[in-house]
Amino acid sequence: MKLTGEFWETLGPHYVYGYQHPDGSWKYIGKAVGNRVTHHVAEKGYDLDDAHILVQNLPDDKTAALVESLLIHLNNPSDNKVAGHHKEIFVMSKLKGMFKNFTDAQRNFHFEKGEFLERHREVFYPSVGGGTSSGQGFSIWSASRDATQVIINSSKDGLQVQFKVNHSTAETASELFSNLRETVEGPLSEDYDLSFAPAKTGGIISFMVESEVDAVDLWKDFVS
Repeated sequence: MKLTGEFWETLGPHYVYGYQHPDGSWKYIGKAVGNRVTHHVAEKGYDLDDAHILVQNLPDDKTAALVESLLIHLNNPSDNKVAGHHKEIFVMSKLKGMFKNFTDAQRNFHFEKGEFLERHREVFYPSVGGGTSSGQGFSIWSASRDATQVIINSSKDGLQVQFKVNHSTAETASELFSNLRETVEGPLSEDYDLSFAPAKTGGIISFMVESEVDAVDLWKDFVS
């Protein structure tokens, strides 16, 4: 089969081509002008029978590079050593997920901490023991009662509640944590996915909650 110059002109100023494996997966995808697609027969030892023209009549090299990169991204050809030009623009992400990432990036947890405390000032101000905030989230914790505290953590992942035991005597710490687990596991295990982390100084029980109302109610139950 002799491919003529007139034929190559029909593919347009620029085009994108590919070589396939026998199983239908892609071996190589590239952009070209003229008879570039045939050069791989000698350069890489490909068989011209496996060549495909994927996109034709592309107006310029920039457009061809963009299409080439998209097709490489979608098909992951085995012999392409680089992902192509402009690979960073092909995010292939759900719209809601992208919007969440955008809104998370706009959050200021320093302000959120103050607003959270102010919204529930009647609950927190008599019982709060301290708090901290960063670019990643904020935490507030209650004053210690019987070496135990309740903690609310807010981050981009959501709201977490923790019950923490911290005592310098290992035997007492173990007993306090065991008692805490018995107290909270029954009432809370049906509604929340509890995580238990025992430690020499006591331990932490952690779980995510759906709303700040849940978190505040749990705080109130603890400090009352």
